[in-house]
Amino acid sequence: MYGISVSLSTQFIHYLSDPTDIEEAIYEAYGLFDSGVECIFNLAGPSASGVITAAIDALQWEVPAYVVGVDYDSYLEGLYDGDTSVVLTSAMKFYGTAVYKIMESYARGDFPGGTNMMLDLASGGVGLPQDNLGFSQETTILISDILNYVESGELDIPVLGEYPIEFDPLPISIPTILPLPSETPTLPPIPSETPTLPPVPSLTPTIPPLP
Repeated sequence: MYGISVSLSTQFIHYLSDPTDIEEAIYEAYGLFDSGVECIFNLAGPSASGVITAAIDALQWEVPAYVVGVDYDSYLEGLYDGDTSVVLTSAMKFYGTAVYKIMESYARGDFPGGTNMMLDLASGGVGLPQDNLGFSQETTILISDILNYVESGELDIPVLGEYPIEFDPLPISIPTILPLPSETPTLPPIPSETPTLPPVPSLTPTIPPLP
């Protein structure tokens, strides 16, 4: 539609062993930024704060690093210089819309218990924050146009499952944008034996024998 081509390289798709491990997310993000990635879209819940922390650190080393938040507006978490944020925008879930639709169906008497509901962009289930967009005015207008096309049905967004991806990520080298922590020095063991003290001299005076 706009003459823009986008490709997804599996080289830059990485999974965490634990999506709640913030420290692991930080070092994974360091590696991606160090390999040339300029923006990370995190999809692993609590670890998002680790990605934001890594982006702020990388910018201090003059490495281009930005983030697209997930689930909620993460703009405030990414502040690093006054009101400037590493978070460009966020893919938000509008939980209020979901709750309203469920309550509405319950009131009508057709509550869909035991089923899944797909709340997409067109139904108002997901979207971008109204404020805190780290884009130029031109880009913001362009995004608004695209959202309108999707909501009207003129632009169809395929489901990811329709395009299976074979993951074969390349190993990430040790990040160089930050120095590695030095090893903790080994302290000598504390002696366990109680030191032997010299005997205390007797205080009783020795009287010489009478002549």
